[in-house]
Amino acid sequence: MADVFISYKSERRAAARHLAQILELNGFSAWYDYGLIPGEDFEKRLMAELGAAKVVLVLWCEMSVASKWVLKEATAAKAAGKLLPSWIQRATPPGEFARDDIVDLTEWDGAPRSHALDRLLDDVGRRLRRDPAPQFHGLRELDATWRSFGAPSLAAFALNAAPKPRSEAPEATPRTQSQRPAVSRFEPLSTFRDRLRKPVKIGGVLGLGGRELTREGPEMVVIPEGEFMMGSPENEPQRDDDEGPQHLVRIANRFALGKYAVTRGEFAAFVAATGHDMSGGIYCFDGKNLKLDASKSWRDPGFAQDDRHPVVGVSWHDAQGYCKWLSVQSGVEYRLPSEAEWEYACRAGTTTPFWWGREITPDQANYDGRSVYAGGGAKGVYREKTVPVDLGEFKANPFGLHQMHGNVWEWCDDAWNDSYDGAPDDGEVWIFGDEASSILRGGSWGSNPDWLRSAFRARNLRVNRGRSRGFRVARTIVSP
Repeated sequence: MADVFISYKSERRAAARHLAQILELNGFSAWYDYGLIPGEDFEKRLMAELGAAKVVLVLWCEMSVASKWVLKEATAAKAAGKLLPSWIQRATPPGEFARDDIVDLTEWDGAPRSHALDRLLDDVGRRLRRDPAPQFHGLRELDATWRSFGAPSLAAFALNAAPKPRSEAPEATPRTQSQRPAVSRFEPLSTFRDRLRKPVKIGGVLGLGGRELTREGPEMVVIPEGEFMMGSPENEPQRDDDEGPQHLVRIANRFALGKYAVTRGEFAAFVAATGHDMSGGIYCFDGKNLKLDASKSWRDPGFAQDDRHPVVGVSWHDAQGYCKWLSVQSGVEYRLPSEAEWEYACRAGTTTPFWWGREITPDQANYDGRSVYAGGGAKGVYREKTVPVDLGEFKANPFGLHQMHGNVWEWCDDAWNDSYDGAPDDGEVWIFGDEASSILRGGSWGSNPDWLRSAFRARNLRVNRGRSRGFRVARTIVSP
């Protein structure tokens, strides 16, 4: 018997099948009236499966609210305390069901790996008293199949009108303003990113360390495919427990990463163009505690900056907003890197605490030089502020990336997890975990030297802004 019984109108069988596949690939068994034997008692089998399931997921839409079968199943589920109602299309559920707390899937395009799906998976897991156990390889394959059908909404994906795979026409380059993807200012970010998830080609050299200066975006460096051991070995000086277990990650496809952190000038263009709300102050350290200072902002963090300095005082949500805007301007998707992509790019083929070796001094990165790393190094200058992203005295790593260690913390896309138990092994974003928090990497101008290590992870609320927090952008690449 299945964990989840899916109740739906027959015209939406393809939607039910799709959800069942996603549930199965997240460790939850599901049943949606498949495998019925000709001649068996249909109603008896349905009620037996419903009775044995621990959760009954009802897909409300314009057709299902008028279905006597869906109403009967929902009534039985509600009486047994198993009902988990959802909207796949806006409709008013009949009578007593109109007041239920309903999971809204109306703006979800069906992507098997999407933040929009998280609440449903969380609700199922909470009722079953176990967390989702995603099978990442299977989810990637299902995602590719789904997108080959144009990623329709669940309400549009009917058995008797399943969309045919669409042919891909060569993308015109460059796009004109009128051809760029339209996006409402209030469109959910997850919906917009899903629409732009199709990888894009980028110009320039696509080899190791190849660079591309985009006409409308930050300068990018192409990162080659490869594999690495993510995390730190147990004998690394000043290692933290959340840096393990160390595990092999394979990056199957090249991607592009910002040569520098996003600058104050680049971020200013985004704020001016969109009116993005950056009010409310930023967190500053007063010598004893970290406190919100309403008088400070990304424009005035408390130290001098020009447009070549990395922007600070940005939250994870601000960084996502910038990526979304830049995607609209250029017609291709910019995004935050996954945590695995960030560490892989930072290490650039090395295994030591820092890409240049086991020791660190303030001549190699911008941090609090009054402290000495336990693994080796020396004291030096404490600059007490950011430096320009292209400061010549700090060398680029072997991939051509500047200041991956120090200057500003950099946001990654992933949800926070306390360890790497169950982490993806393919470099993809880890969407499950504490979704209110994300990961900061690289350390900053105010950090102790051990925080600049390639494996060091910092947790922070996505809504927080701090005067040492910035980001760099990533892009997906399709080989010619």
